[in-house]
Amino acid sequence: MESASKVILVRHAESEANHVYRKLKEQGDIFASVKFNEELIDCSITSDGIQQAQRAAAILKPHNIKIVITSPLQRCLQTTKYIFKDHPSNPRIIVEPLISEMGDLSSSIPKDLKQRLEDFSDFDFSALDKFPDKHLWFFETMIEETLKEDLLKELKKQFPTVEEQDEKAGYWFLRLIKENPAIAETHLGMLKRVATFRQELESRVKELKEGEKLAVVGHSQFLRMLTAKEFNEVGKPLDGKHFTNCEAVEFDLKTNEYRSLQDN
Repeated sequence: MESASKVILVRHAESEANHVYRKLKEQGDIFASVKFNEELIDCSITSDGIQQAQRAAAILKPHNIKIVITSPLQRCLQTTKYIFKDHPSNPRIIVEPLISEMGDLSSSIPKDLKQRLEDFSDFDFSALDKFPDKHLWFFETMIEETLKEDLLKELKKQFPTVEEQDEKAGYWFLRLIKENPAIAETHLGMLKRVATFRQELESRVKELKEGEKLAVVGHSQFLRMLTAKEFNEVGKPLDGKHFTNCEAVEFDLKTNEYRSLQDN
């Protein structure tokens, strides 16, 4: 089956962080003022982002998409909802922590899982159930094993209740990595996540029936790593696709080749 190695990749719609960064870049400012901005923790998409998602919905409507895998961060959840809420194939939507963005800046740090579960109650969050504390999935997924135990211990000491942890852990961690960037996820760490997810993706695609498709709604750095063929010694991709907001491509897992769906 020719399509058995092909998936659809979509970057999330414009987020508040994307908007702020673009404005600062136009003014000649630097990325650091966005990177540790607490107001941008797990930020939402903008009004322009909603329009981008609506256009992407029209592009993807003819495709028989039966499964959508999305990041747990709010901008991807919102993008997924706007694109697929009226999709004729009524796809199953799976929330997968492996495909979250690199955990080294404010917009990539989650908050308020309880609210996300309420806002996206029709999404499948069961991938988080494998963690002892699913509201702390970020720490379980993105922190080096040697650091994870100590960080979680300190976090629970600072914030004893689940409610406090869900609300405040992201802010606490952002301040930590501002003081000590070495704690944050590295490119090599993210590359391991990409490799693990790619294996899972290959297995899921093989389970699809003839004519059925799978889509992934993710983030710029993660999607670039997923589509890249070459990396430097610290895990940074030397090639790969740079996605614009809500850009959709068909990607071949066997060849790493991709084609834009915007042009169809």
